[in-house]
Amino acid sequence: MGGLFSGPPKLPPALPPPPPPPVMPVPDDEAVLAAKRRKAAAIQQRSGRQSTILSMLDTAPDAGDSDKLGG
Repeated sequence: MGGLFSGPPKLPPALPPPPPPPVMPVPDDEAVLAAKRRKAAAIQQRSGRQSTILSMLDTAPDAGDSDKLGG
């Protein structure tokens, strides 16, 4: 009740200025193009004969002829 008659209310502290808007990537940006190249290289490495399970049987050091599929 004593706060009703104590004087003018205190103002809240000033808000900080808003942060600058984020920079949106442009499709022609060098960083975007480099990321596309890295992604394409990673996809290419995951494809082909070396990425298959059957090729791992052929390159295993202790695998004999009887371990290969198909004879």
